[in-house]
Formats: sequence, structure tokens, C-alpha cells
Amino acid sequence: MEFLSVHRLIYVCILGLFTQSNHRAAPANLAQSDLSQLQTTAKEHPADAKAQARYGSALAEAGKRAEGIHFLRRAVKLDNKLTAAWHNLAIAAEQQTWMDIAADAHAHVLAARPGLAGEWIKLGYVLLPMGRFDEAERAFKRAAALQPNSSEALVAMASTEFAFFHYDSAISNLKRALAINPRSAAARADLASIELDQGRRENAETACRAAISIDPNAPRHRLLLAQILIDSPKAEKRAEAIAALAAAEQLGKNSSYSPLSASDTARLEYLKGLAASRDQNWKAALEHWKKSYTLDAAQPVVQLALARALIRQGGVEAREGSKILMAYQRSQKLRDRARQLGMQAETHPHNFRARLEYGKLLLAQNSLVHAEWELHEAVLLSPRSAAARKLFAQALKRQGRNSEAD
Repeated sequence: MEFLSVHRLIYVCILGLFTQSNHRAAPANLAQSDLSQLQTTAKEHPADAKAQARYGSALAEAGKRAEGIHFLRRAVKLDNKLTAAWHNLAIAAEQQTWMDIAADAHAHVLAARPGLAGEWIKLGYVLLPMGRFDEAERAFKRAAALQPNSSEALVAMASTEFAFFHYDSAISNLKRALAINPRSAAARADLASIELDQGRRENAETACRAAISIDPNAPRHRLLLAQILIDSPKAEKRAEAIAALAAAEQLGKNSSYSPLSASDTARLEYLKGLAASRDQNWKAALEHWKKSYTLDAAQPVVQLALARALIRQGGVEAREGSKILMAYQRSQKLRDRARQLGMQAETHPHNFRARLEYGKLLLAQNSLVHAEWELHEAVLLSPRSAAARKLFAQALKRQGRNSEAD
């Protein structure tokens, strides 16, 4: 019943928890008159780095992140010593999922203030979705060296251990984190995810319940509990899973700092469909899986569940199910190929062809953050390659970065 790939599971769990604890939703209550004044000042003084930074920061705070990033990048280009502007740029870019920009901005902050353990942790979490696991691990270790008694650094280190499939080391780091800070909901939720991935559902349930008791308003904790309980042979636990899904959905709508992402919502709908199928309510299951597929069509378990449900319906829907089943089979082959190319790119980072082909495949799988990084590296290795530049531009455009792509 695994919904996410091993790597993506850790991003939902660990990166998501880090984001909710550090980057609460930006308030949109900045007075329009104040924003207009900042805009006027920035336009009247285009060479004033601080004016550009203040306006860019205000735009990002007001939820206009792409525009804010534009002005913040202009500010640091004018004066690359504006540490606060680099910091605000990093946060805005991370919220926009423009991770390469965020990583570069965090690196500039650390160049000026290398003793900031929290900034090293933020950098590591930004590097993870780009597949830059070695660099992320070094960042987390730097944070741990600066703050050896920090539970947050240990939780971060566990993420890279998990990404490298070092499950025992990841669990060991999380337990060390809990020995330092028993109230770390992040550590307990991440421990639950790893235990679930390893098939130890009872351990996962215990850890997840502990996370909920510490942070009852985090919707992802409820979503994880539902995933753990949904396959239980006990009717009362399956009923609790359904209640947990309802709670996750409500909290995700109302939460001021950790709303459910589209991927989270797709996962929620998939689990709702799974619960309905356990009760033989195939009509409801089909509707939930359709919603999940609309939100995130690339998830293998959703493809397979929806395809089978449509085929069960017969007629026109069965034909549609057969198409989705073929897409699932093609994507399985792509995933196998991606693993091979990923190993080649990791083993031979200066091999242009390996980076290009891996980036191209990631782009086909809609893994935009990672694809953009691999294709960026391919362009650096071979700047004259029209194919690499074209694919890199596609990755940027699909992230909404049209001006950069052009």
C-alpha cells in the first residue's frame, strides 16, 4: 500500500515537517498603501539594493512570491552582502519550490555567518529534493558539529540516512534525538514513517500516536496514522483510520502553518478510496481514486488502483482503465530506468550524457525540482548542447520560471 517512493516519502515526512515548523504561511494583511509605497520607492531608486530588498520581501510576505523573488534577486545582485535579503530570498524560493535558488541563497547566508546551525539544516533540507544527498548530509553534519546536543540536527541527519537506505542508522539518530528532546513531534513522526516503510506497523502506530499527542494540529500526522491503520484486520482501527482522514482534511483546510499540499491531498483521496474498497463500496472508491489521479497522476499505486476499478466497471470506463494500466506499466519501466541512470549520474557526476539522460527522464516523470538540477548540471558540462539547453528551459518553464527559460 506504499503511496510514495522511498525518497519522496521522506520528503513528505521530514521536509514537510521542517517547513511547517519554520515557514508559517505568510500573512496577507500587509496594508496595500504600505506595499504601494515600497513599490514606488523601489521604482524610483532602481540602484538602491535595500529598497529592492524591502519591496521584494514585502511581496513575498504578501504571498506574491514569484514577484518577490525577482526583486530580492535584483537586490542581492546590486549588493551581495545583504545577508537579510539572501535569507528572505531563500525562504521565498523554498516556498515557491525553486530549490536551486533557495540553496544558493542559503549558501550566501552561510558564507557570511557560517556558525548558524539552523541555516545549515535549512540548506540540507533544500538540497534533498534535488537529489544532492551527499551535500545535504555534509550540511546536516556541519549543523550537528555546531550544536552536538541539538535534536533537530539529528532528525535532519536521519533524513539522509533514510535516503541512502540506511534504515538502522536513521532510526538510531531519531532515537538519539528523542533522548535529547522527548517532545520532538518531528522525530516521532519520521520514526513512524520509517517503521511503516519497514513493515513494522505496530511500532509505526506507537510512534505516530506519540507525534499526534505532542502536535495534535498537524494534518500530516493524522494522514500518516490513517495510512498505518487502514489495512488493519480490526474493524475499530479501520474506523479510526477513516476518522483520522477526516481530521487531516479539516486540519489541512484550517491550519495556519501546515496546510495539505496537492500531493498530500492526492494521498488523502487515495486512502479514502482504499477505505471505501475495504467496505466493498467500489463506487465511492472509484470517485476518490479519480480525484487522487487528477491531483497527482504520477503515483503508481493510484494509477494501479484506478485502472483496476475502471476495468471492474466495464464498458467505456474499462477502456479508460486499460489506458491507465498501460501508463502504469510504462511508468514502471521508466522508474527502473531512472534508478539505473540515477546511479550512473551519481557515480559519474561529470558525465554529460548520464546527467542529460537522467534529467530528461526525471522531467518525463514530472520530478521537476530534481530534473531542473540535473539538466542545469548537464548544461554546465556542455554549454553548447542545444538538447540540454532546450530540456533545461522546459524544466524552468514547468516551474513557472519563464523569464529564466527565455
